[in-house]
Parts: sequence; C-alpha cells; structure tokens
Amino acid sequence: MAIRDLQDYYYTILDQYITAKDDLTDFAKGLADGFVTEDQVADLKEELRNIEQNKERIEYIFYLLSLPNRKNKKAKYTVQQQKLLNRLNKHNNDGEAVLKENENAITSMKNKISELQK
Repeated sequence: MAIRDLQDYYYTILDQYITAKDDLTDFAKGLADGFVTEDQVADLKEELRNIEQNKERIEYIFYLLSLPNRKNKKAKYTVQQQKLLNRLNKHNNDGEAVLKENENAITSMKNKISELQK
C-alpha cells in the first residue's frame, strides 16, 4: 500500500465523518422540533464518535509516517505537531492509548477463556 492509497482512504473516511456530522446536526434540529428523542441523538453521537476515532487513528499513522529519523529533528517535529498530539491524547487515540486498549482486550479475552476452562 502506498502512502497515496492511505491518503485516499483517509479522505474517504474524512468525507464520511463530515457527512455523519452534518446528519447529526440535522437530527439535533429534529430533536428541537420534537421528531426524535434524546436517546436517538445520543446513539447517533456514539456512531459519530466511532467514525471520529477511525479518522484520528489514521491521523496518528500519518504522524508516525512523517516522523523524522534523526533525533534532533524528531523533537522539532513533535513540537510542530503538538496540536494534533494534544487532540489525539484528549480522545485517547494516540499510539500509547491504542496499545493499552489492545492489551486490555487481550487480558479480558484471556480471563474469559480461563473462566470457560474451569
């Protein structure tokens, strides 16, 4: 897969995110008009959050692909990308959070398997 393919994939997800966000805005207007319930809006917000997570994880991959190899350039690049990194950290979509999420999932799976074997 070339970086261009990844960019195309990212832009597709970005378009989906923008469309979903617009739909949520329209849906929220329906809430004000009494056509939909708050639970329905909350469900849509959760779906939007899933799309946003996918978008942010690809943004982190782009960050890693653009990260320089030299140590003295890495620090400068990290400072330049601090706004992105802060947003990813806020939503727990940076590399460390994803790895921890995976480790927790593996631990949970192992616990469930051991419970079944008893």
